[in-house]
Amino acid sequence: MAVENPMTLNVKWEEPRVIGECAGCFADIVEGEGYIEFPDGLLVHYDRSCAMAFCLEHGELKHY
Repeated sequence: MAVENPMTLNVKWEEPRVIGECAGCFADIVEGEGYIEFPDGLLVHYDRSCAMAFCLEHGELKHY
């Protein structure tokens, strides 16, 4: 059965549930977003800029 007019449905928009905080950009990670979870519980958005920020923040620069 198809709904002919979707405006007749009682659908209310709700804020997405926050899963955690990104260790790269420090913004909320919400349901539906891709993220990487590390064994120690840290979460990082599945995004190059967040991954780079995380590596620069938690890693150590070495010169050889």
